[in-house]
Amino acid sequence: MFDDIPVDVGLVHAGERIRKNDLYVELGGPEITEKFELVKVRAPELVYDGAITIIGPDISDMVPQKKYPLGILIE
Repeated sequence: MFDDIPVDVGLVHAGERIRKNDLYVELGGPEITEKFELVKVRAPELVYDGAITIIGPDISDMVPQKKYPLGILIE
């Protein structure tokens, strides 16, 4: 699991904090008023299993150390 992510992920890191200076960007943090998560139940024929749509800039195109709004919609 997570073999394609170039960082260690696991229970050994549970409880550790990520410091502000270690962030590349901050998505929907406490100072950002525009953030949400919404889960909608849809009829199966209206859902494309495994489909992911990203709207907005790619993380690599964002300005380092900047804060950005974040919205997550799951259907």
